This record gives sequence, C-alpha cells and structure tokens, in this order.
Amino acid sequence: PKPPTIITTQNGIGIEKILVDQFGAQQVIAGSFTIALSKEATNQIVAENDGGFALAPTQSGQKIKEWVKLFKEADIDSVRIKNYQSMKWSKALLNIVGNASSAILNRPPGVIYKSNAMFELEMRMIEETLDIMQARKLKVINLPGWSATQLSFSVRRLPKPLIKPFLTNIVSGGRGDKMPSFYIDLNSGKGKNEVLFHNGAIARAGRAVNIPAPVNAAYSDVLLKLAREEYDWRDFDGKPKRLYAEVRRWEKALRY
Repeated sequence: PKPPTIITTQNGIGIEKILVDQFGAQQVIAGSFTIALSKEATNQIVAENDGGFALAPTQSGQKIKEWVKLFKEADIDSVRIKNYQSMKWSKALLNIVGNASSAILNRPPGVIYKSNAMFELEMRMIEETLDIMQARKLKVINLPGWSATQLSFSVRRLPKPLIKPFLTNIVSGGRGDKMPSFYIDLNSGKGKNEVLFHNGAIARAGRAVNIPAPVNAAYSDVLLKLAREEYDWRDFDGKPKRLYAEVRRWEKALRY
C-alpha cells in the first residue's frame, strides 16, 4: 500500500526536516494553521479568528493541490505556498511576538508591551529574526488572516513611536489578556517548551549565517531552564531587569 502523507501542523522551525529525514520528502507536506482555537468545554472547541491553513511542498514537483482543495471543501480558507521555509519562518515571526517574554515574566503580552524596556527587547528580537531571514534569502509572506509583511514593514520602516501602538494592538488584539502558548507549556510543568523551535531555532540559524541573535538566544535559554526548573521562575516574575541581565550575558557570549 502507498505510505500515508504526513502534513505538519506543529508551529516552529525545523519540524519538517525531522520528518523528511525519517520518512522522505515525498511523504511530508508542510502546513501552518492560523486559526486560533480555544477549548470552551470538554467536547467543544471554538475558532477565535478568521484564519486558515497554508500548505507547502517540501520538495520540488510535489503535488499538493488535492490537499488544498480538500481543506477548502471542509470550509477552511486554504492556500498553497511555494516555499515552505518562508511559510514556516513567517509563521514563527508572528508566533514569537509577545510570547517568550510573557511566559518568562509571567505577565500578559499587553502588559509586556506597555513597558518601554521590554518593547525595545521585543523590537530587537523581531529585527534579529528579519536579519536572519534576509541572510537566508527567505521572503516574509502573508498567511491566511495574518499579515507578516505588515509586521516586517512596520518594524523596518516606521518610526518607533508609531510601531509601539501597532505591535501592542497585535498582541492585545490577537490574545487579549490570555497568556500565550509558551506560557501554557511552562505552566503545565512538562519540562520542555516549544520555544526551542521558535526563538531557539532562530538563534541557531543566526549562528549558521554569522548573525548574532542574543535576544532570541536569551529568551530560548531562559525559558528552557525555567521549564527544566534549572532557574527559579520567581526570580523572573515581573522582573524585566533579570531578563535583561540574561540578554547581556548572551551578548557577551556571542561576541566570541
């Protein structure tokens, strides 16, 4: 029998490579959901926005039109993306905004972005990511219901006094007072965190192209150590200066 097709729906960078190495690129289709879901009851899941599903081939010539059609028939706004790396990096760019910092400091994203100091860190995190994408020749692309290009343009081109309300609106409008996914991972006590495939993957990719990413590296390192209980969460709870100290440590480490 024909081996089943695997469609990746997990957020993050590098998921596809793990599966391609094990099953072959012909069996793997990259996917990115942009539909925010919440569990209202034991048997009820609610879609909170008008996102959709983006799919992309993991090798040249791979046919995925039938899959896009299938999801459209299920009334899910679905699109075909040419470059799966651009798709996954653009989704990661959207995912990291107000995510790791919120989890580390134990504060909602809207609160994080009201702090000028934390806003500066978040800006640096996004700029590091865009620099690495540019070095890797990966385009920032839009996904169903979400404009990564607008985020990129704003960070690169707009004056900072205009960017802050724009980004604050993204994190507040997208999540409101809800805590983000990295916080949910951390608070669950699982001992691991998807930051490894977001900020961590970005920092690793930066090293490969000689672009230091100290903010992404610090976010990933601190959050993973908190998840493994190597750091005490109380030391970071509402204390941005403690997080800044970790960023400075990584700045020094990446100079050598």
